[in-house]
Amino acid sequence: YAVFRSLRDDGAIRAGTRFQVSLPTAAAMMNGHIVPSHHRTVEAPLTRRLFADVAEMCAAIPHRDLGLQWDIPCEMSQWEGVRPAWFADVQEGVIERLVRHIDSVPATVQLGLHFCYGSDGGRHWMEPKDTANCVAVHNRVAEKIARLRIFANEAGKFDSSLLDTGGGALVVSQFTLIADTAKGNRPSFSGAA
Repeated sequence: YAVFRSLRDDGAIRAGTRFQVSLPTAAAMMNGHIVPSHHRTVEAPLTRRLFADVAEMCAAIPHRDLGLQWDIPCEMSQWEGVRPAWFADVQEGVIERLVRHIDSVPATVQLGLHFCYGSDGGRHWMEPKDTANCVAVHNRVAEKIARLRIFANEAGKFDSSLLDTGGGALVVSQFTLIADTAKGNRPSFSGAA
């Protein structure tokens, strides 16, 4: 962050640009490093540590300078039934966990979710036939977070939701990251979901 801030202050990075930190969720950490039979045991302490790290980062970097993104390929793989989940209702479990991750980030920090299907060797772990499942996860998460009481009212009490404040949420698709630029100057997006 110090290097970013110095470059921005010197004009090498445009004023108003935020320092973006992209993080794996607890599911991603477990998927990559812990055998599935132990996920139930490890999830809670791992999630607590991850959220403590987020809190430390948010305390160290001014919120006006920070953007945090949760990368969610493991949640999408659970939703799609490709990777195991230890919880019985997979779709509800995925949503509950994503909402907790979102809730760990202060409302004054810009937040994003990267709906993706991963990239191993330039290929997704599964080529989705369309974006229907990304839209379904997005809509379920948006429904939950729109009702979270995370905004202060006139008295300073945090009891207002995004819906109560008339606020909005910015959702940006990342599908263009799959652009194939191997031939010529016109990228092909045929591999995008």
